[in-house]
Amino acid sequence: MNAEKAEANSRLLELSKRNLENKTKKELEQKQKQEEQLEQRRIIMKSLLTPDAHARLSRIAIVKEEKARRIEDIIIRNSQMGLLHRKIDDEQLIKIIEQVSEQIYKKEPVIEIRRRKQFDDDDDFNEEDYT
Repeated sequence: MNAEKAEANSRLLELSKRNLENKTKKELEQKQKQEEQLEQRRIIMKSLLTPDAHARLSRIAIVKEEKARRIEDIIIRNSQMGLLHRKIDDEQLIKIIEQVSEQIYKKEPVIEIRRRKQFDDDDDFNEEDYT
């Protein structure tokens, strides 16, 4: 009976080891795919932007990664549609950034807080009125 339990435990350990190895392999493969995609994206962006524009977009990515990603998506989409005939310079990039900023700020609702003016009992009372 103990031998059967030991054998079952060893099988269970072996299966869990294999499962863990498979998970780590899958995770590593996913990370590698993501890194490859990011590298391809970097190469594409370098080929579509002038050095000044690329530097500007890199600085934006440091501060606002999501915004930089949206800008990159727009540039890549325009390139795929054949709308770009030359590299995007700094001025053109600024226009794209402004467009993206307008879209972002239009989506965010503006919350306005209005406070009611409340009167204290002390506010109503002036000694001068009663003297």
